[in-house]
Amino acid sequence: MTVVNKYLVEDPLNGLVFAPVIEPASTVNPITITSTYGRLLSGFFNRVPLLMGFTSFEGIAAESMINMWYLYLLQYQIFPSRLVPDSMNVARIRKPIAGFRIKSHYSGDTGSIIFPDENFLHYLSDNEFVRPIEKMARLTCPYTPTYFYIFSYRHDPTAAGVGHAGELPYIFNSPYDNPNDIITKTRMVRMWTNFAKTANPTPSDDPVLDNHVLPTVTPRTFNYIDIDNNLTIGQNPNKADIDFWSNLFKEFANPPFMTY
Repeated sequence: MTVVNKYLVEDPLNGLVFAPVIEPASTVNPITITSTYGRLLSGFFNRVPLLMGFTSFEGIAAESMINMWYLYLLQYQIFPSRLVPDSMNVARIRKPIAGFRIKSHYSGDTGSIIFPDENFLHYLSDNEFVRPIEKMARLTCPYTPTYFYIFSYRHDPTAAGVGHAGELPYIFNSPYDNPNDIITKTRMVRMWTNFAKTANPTPSDDPVLDNHVLPTVTPRTFNYIDIDNNLTIGQNPNKADIDFWSNLFKEFANPPFMTY
């Protein structure tokens, strides 16, 4: 009950744990006995080419829940230390300082991390998806070809962004059928099938992909392709937020890390 209370009642965000279970070393034929982060850092993983990325506004998928949980979410405004991910291993005495930094970064001019809704959804996007996905690409790129994308195309142009898994309707069957939808579907299927066949989403010049050839992520240059109405090659996605978390980890976090 103590574990349930900690992760689902006191602080539900830290209950959103996406990671394999680390088994005791004494387990017969264990799958993993070390941390995911440690394995990626050391290159101790199956070194196959990787294609990964995130959407332009991952957390907006939770927008419909914000009003329902508004009073509950007040805890993050009142106790910003609860914004600090457990994975950082921050010393208890320093958590309020780290939490205040996080709250300030996402509060903007309002001073509130939960009003307007976009502030909290921005934090949710970065904490649960953007930061760990970007870090995984940085950890894997020294060992295996790593390709990165951001999916920004919106079927509804009035939407604030693309939520979690918003790219999937453009890979699998969906009713989206306006001209821009069809172009985006064609591009997505082309890149994903290219990768399945050649281990490279853009192996050669292709008019469907505007003749873009996506470079891999490297330790020096974080290359990515932004998939919107047009395709754009860029470097260092979401740089301000990524730099914020990188500096926060350097100042407050204590390795070893289980996840990032």
